[in-house]
Amino acid sequence: MRKLAIGTALSGALALAGLAAPAASAAGTPDLTFAGVTVNKGKPIVVGTAKAVNVPVSYTLTRPKDLVIDQEKTVQGVLLYRGTLKSPDNELGPRKAPVCTTKATTDTTVTESCTETIVAVPDQELYEATDAGTWKAAGVYAGRSGTYRFVFAGTATTGAKTSAGDHVTVK
Repeated sequence: MRKLAIGTALSGALALAGLAAPAASAAGTPDLTFAGVTVNKGKPIVVGTAKAVNVPVSYTLTRPKDLVIDQEKTVQGVLLYRGTLKSPDNELGPRKAPVCTTKATTDTTVTESCTETIVAVPDQELYEATDAGTWKAAGVYAGRSGTYRFVFAGTATTGAKTSAGDHVTVK
Protein backbone atom coordinates (compact mmCIF):
# COMPACT_ATOMS: atom_id res chain seq x y z
CA MET A 1 0.00 0.00 0.00
CA ARG A 2 1.00 3.59 -0.42
CA LYS A 3 0.97 4.62 3.25
CA LEU A 4 2.90 3.44 6.25
CA ALA A 5 1.04 2.42 9.37
CA ILE A 6 1.33 4.96 12.16
CA GLY A 7 2.01 4.08 15.80
CA THR A 8 -1.53 4.64 17.04
CA ALA A 9 -4.13 1.90 16.89
CA LEU A 10 -7.47 2.23 15.13
CA SER A 11 -10.71 0.96 16.52
CA GLY A 12 -14.08 1.51 14.95
CA ALA A 13 -16.43 0.48 12.20
CA LEU A 14 -16.09 0.98 8.49
CA ALA A 15 -19.55 2.20 7.59
CA LEU A 16 -20.82 0.87 4.28
CA ALA A 17 -24.56 1.42 4.44
CA GLY A 18 -26.45 2.16 1.24
CA LEU A 19 -23.69 0.76 -0.94
CA ALA A 20 -23.86 0.86 -4.72
CA ALA A 21 -21.14 -0.07 -7.17
CA PRO A 22 -21.07 1.59 -10.57
CA ALA A 23 -19.87 -0.10 -13.72
CA ALA A 24 -16.59 1.04 -15.21
CA SER A 25 -16.29 1.72 -18.92
CA ALA A 26 -14.26 3.83 -21.29
CA ALA A 27 -14.13 4.39 -25.01
CA GLY A 28 -13.11 1.12 -26.64
CA THR A 29 -13.84 -0.99 -23.56
CA PRO A 30 -16.71 -3.44 -23.09
CA ASP A 31 -19.86 -2.54 -21.18
CA LEU A 32 -20.01 -4.21 -17.77
CA THR A 33 -22.61 -4.00 -15.06
CA PHE A 34 -21.95 -4.66 -11.38
CA ALA A 35 -25.30 -5.06 -9.62
CA GLY A 36 -26.55 -6.17 -6.21
CA VAL A 37 -23.23 -5.43 -4.53
CA THR A 38 -23.39 -6.52 -0.89
CA VAL A 39 -20.49 -5.93 1.48
CA ASN A 40 -20.34 -7.84 4.79
CA LYS A 41 -23.92 -9.09 4.31
CA GLY A 42 -25.11 -5.48 4.59
CA LYS A 43 -23.77 -5.03 8.12
CA PRO A 44 -21.15 -2.52 9.33
CA ILE A 45 -17.58 -3.81 9.28
CA VAL A 46 -16.10 -3.68 12.76
CA VAL A 47 -12.31 -3.73 12.90
CA GLY A 48 -10.45 -3.71 16.21
CA THR A 49 -6.77 -2.97 16.80
CA ALA A 50 -5.13 -6.35 16.27
CA LYS A 51 -7.12 -8.99 14.37
CA ALA A 52 -7.61 -9.12 10.61
CA VAL A 53 -11.27 -9.10 9.55
CA ASN A 54 -12.51 -11.06 6.53
CA VAL A 55 -15.18 -9.06 4.71
CA PRO A 56 -17.40 -11.07 2.34
CA VAL A 57 -18.48 -9.33 -0.87
CA SER A 58 -21.08 -10.59 -3.32
CA TYR A 59 -22.36 -9.13 -6.58
CA THR A 60 -23.78 -9.90 -10.00
CA LEU A 61 -21.62 -9.13 -13.02
CA THR A 62 -23.01 -8.89 -16.55
CA ARG A 63 -20.32 -8.84 -19.22
CA PRO A 64 -19.98 -9.36 -22.98
CA LYS A 65 -19.96 -13.06 -23.84
CA ASP A 66 -16.65 -12.78 -25.71
CA LEU A 67 -14.83 -11.00 -22.86
CA VAL A 68 -12.38 -13.27 -21.02
CA ILE A 69 -11.47 -12.07 -17.52
CA ASP A 70 -8.34 -14.00 -16.56
CA GLN A 71 -7.35 -11.88 -13.50
CA GLU A 72 -3.93 -11.33 -15.08
CA LYS A 73 -4.38 -9.32 -18.29
CA THR A 74 -7.93 -8.34 -17.40
CA VAL A 75 -9.21 -8.04 -13.85
CA GLN A 76 -12.51 -7.55 -12.08
CA GLY A 77 -13.45 -7.03 -8.47
CA VAL A 78 -14.96 -4.70 -5.90
CA LEU A 79 -12.73 -2.05 -4.41
CA LEU A 80 -13.60 -0.29 -1.13
CA TYR A 81 -12.17 3.21 -0.91
CA ARG A 82 -12.32 6.58 0.82
CA GLY A 83 -11.88 9.78 -1.19
CA THR A 84 -12.07 9.44 -4.98
CA LEU A 85 -11.00 6.59 -7.22
CA LYS A 86 -8.57 8.94 -8.94
CA SER A 87 -6.95 9.88 -5.64
CA PRO A 88 -8.15 7.55 -2.85
CA ASP A 89 -7.34 8.41 0.76
CA ASN A 90 -7.28 4.66 1.41
CA GLU A 91 -8.44 1.51 -0.35
CA LEU A 92 -9.12 -2.14 0.35
CA GLY A 93 -9.43 -4.78 -2.33
CA PRO A 94 -9.53 -8.54 -2.64
CA ARG A 95 -6.26 -10.45 -2.48
CA LYS A 96 -7.60 -13.37 -4.52
CA ALA A 97 -9.69 -13.60 -7.67
CA PRO A 98 -13.46 -13.72 -7.19
CA VAL A 99 -15.34 -16.98 -7.51
CA CYS A 100 -18.03 -16.58 -10.17
CA THR A 101 -20.84 -18.90 -11.27
CA THR A 102 -22.66 -18.38 -14.56
CA LYS A 103 -26.37 -17.70 -13.95
CA ALA A 104 -27.56 -16.75 -17.45
CA THR A 105 -26.30 -16.32 -20.99
CA THR A 106 -27.62 -14.68 -24.14
CA ASP A 107 -26.15 -14.41 -27.62
CA THR A 108 -24.09 -11.42 -26.46
CA THR A 109 -23.82 -11.44 -22.64
CA VAL A 110 -22.99 -13.60 -19.64
CA THR A 111 -24.41 -12.90 -16.18
CA GLU A 112 -22.42 -14.27 -13.25
CA SER A 113 -22.95 -14.39 -9.50
CA CYS A 114 -19.60 -13.57 -7.85
CA THR A 115 -18.16 -13.68 -4.34
CA GLU A 116 -14.84 -12.48 -3.01
CA THR A 117 -13.26 -11.66 0.32
CA ILE A 118 -11.57 -8.42 1.29
CA VAL A 119 -9.27 -8.68 4.30
CA ALA A 120 -8.98 -5.60 6.55
CA VAL A 121 -5.77 -5.74 8.60
CA PRO A 122 -5.67 -2.93 11.19
CA ASP A 123 -1.92 -2.33 11.25
CA GLN A 124 -1.43 -2.77 7.49
CA GLU A 125 -4.34 -1.05 5.74
CA LEU A 126 -6.04 1.14 8.32
CA TYR A 127 -3.86 4.10 9.24
CA GLU A 128 -5.87 6.96 10.68
CA ALA A 129 -8.95 7.57 12.77
CA THR A 130 -10.72 8.82 9.61
CA ASP A 131 -10.58 5.25 8.29
CA ALA A 132 -13.36 4.48 10.77
CA GLY A 133 -15.79 6.51 8.65
CA THR A 134 -17.85 5.88 5.53
CA TRP A 135 -16.27 4.04 2.60
CA LYS A 136 -17.48 3.66 -0.99
CA ALA A 137 -17.45 0.64 -3.28
CA ALA A 138 -16.69 0.46 -6.99
CA GLY A 139 -16.99 -2.45 -9.34
CA VAL A 140 -13.75 -2.35 -11.26
CA TYR A 141 -12.77 -3.96 -14.56
CA ALA A 142 -9.62 -3.00 -16.38
CA GLY A 143 -7.89 -4.54 -19.36
CA ARG A 144 -5.26 -1.86 -19.52
CA SER A 145 -4.23 1.24 -17.63
CA GLY A 146 -6.29 4.30 -18.50
CA THR A 147 -9.05 6.67 -17.51
CA TYR A 148 -12.42 5.05 -16.95
CA ARG A 149 -15.83 6.64 -16.53
CA PHE A 150 -18.01 5.19 -13.80
CA VAL A 151 -21.73 5.04 -14.52
CA PHE A 152 -24.36 4.41 -11.84
CA ALA A 153 -27.78 3.63 -13.31
CA GLY A 154 -29.63 4.77 -10.18
CA THR A 155 -32.11 3.19 -7.81
CA ALA A 156 -35.52 4.07 -6.43
CA THR A 157 -33.87 6.31 -3.83
CA THR A 158 -30.69 7.45 -5.61
CA GLY A 159 -30.52 9.20 -8.96
CA ALA A 160 -28.32 8.14 -11.88
CA LYS A 161 -24.77 9.52 -11.86
CA THR A 162 -21.83 9.57 -14.29
CA SER A 163 -18.33 10.47 -13.13
CA ALA A 164 -15.89 12.68 -15.01
CA GLY A 165 -13.43 9.79 -15.16
CA ASP A 166 -10.94 8.07 -12.87
CA HIS A 167 -7.52 6.61 -13.66
CA VAL A 168 -6.98 2.87 -13.10
CA THR A 169 -3.52 1.28 -13.31
CA VAL A 170 -3.26 -2.40 -14.28
CA LYS A 171 -0.06 -4.01 -13.03
